[in-house]
Amino acid sequence: MTKTTHDNSFLRTVQEYRKGELLTDLSAAMREVCEAVERTKKPGKIVLEVLVTPSGEAYTYRPEVSIKLPKQPKPGAIFFMDEQHNLVREDPRQRSMEFTVVEGKQPETTIAEAAKAVK
Repeated sequence: MTKTTHDNSFLRTVQEYRKGELLTDLSAAMREVCEAVERTKKPGKIVLEVLVTPSGEAYTYRPEVSIKLPKQPKPGAIFFMDEQHNLVREDPRQRSMEFTVVEGKQPETTIAEAAKAVK
């Protein structure tokens, strides 16, 4: 690599690309990744890929910003396996209990009132 007097040429090119659009895109990517990293406590990534191709006597500069956001793992859920090896929510080995509604008189005191009386 040859050192030139234009040590800031990369930054200058990034700033000048489409009137600062690349810097805006990079800033938005940084905010999005930082928010996801804070939420998940896992690392994220911002990638700036620049393709430079000859175009006659000039060169085409084509940047691409991509991000890799950390993902929050989905919570697990408890299931049971039936005899046909299907996952089901209720344990097939456990008997089901039948409940019936009992009509009756409402208690004269509430639980809160009874607790106060005990104190």
